Amino acid sequence: MARLRTDWILFLTIVAMVFFGLVMLYSASSAVAELRYHVAPYYFVVRQIFWAFVSFLVLMYFKRTDYRRMNSPTKNFHPISRRLIIGGGLLLVIFAACVLTLPLTLNRHSNLYFDQQHAHSGQLAPDSSQLWMWFGTTKLGQSLLGRCLAGGVISLLIGIAAAAISVVLGVAVGVVVAVVERWGDAGG
Repeated sequence: MARLRTDWILFLTIVAMVFFGLVMLYSASSAVAELRYHVAPYYFVVRQIFWAFVSFLVLMYFKRTDYRRMNSPTKNFHPISRRLIIGGGLLLVIFAACVLTLPLTLNRHSNLYFDQQHAHSGQLAPDSSQLWMWFGTTKLGQSLLGRCLAGGVISLLIGIAAAAISVVLGVAVGVVVAVVERWGDAGG
């Protein structure tokens, strides 16, 4: 099946957005690198280029998806595709990491406690020697990893709650519509 022209337009739009985002990030991070950390302006650029490359690879991987086949399944289309397994597996790994570390992020005596302040560790760069320093610290010396994990649990629970509410409301509206249509058919 031939690709649609809109696939390339969408792809080039996303690439342009990523490029402009990188330019904005570079200008902000070079100022932060010089003013706050007193390092060369390109200190954060290497990390940004790495993540831009990873996002580009992910984008190229998902660009191959023919979305028209999802609307009209054929013999060769399997509902449980490799991409679905990879995406769902990645989401499960993130969810498991957030939930399994919840006792550490909610324990006031843990370094990963989301609100634990270390006065001597304000705004430190990431350090792989200690777990709680993997993402660095805030101005107050709070572990960014602990805050991300606690925030991840909250975000995932909000997403699950929103999905559950939409299912309940959708089923309720569907039942009401089915009952009303049945009454309308019986009386007409």
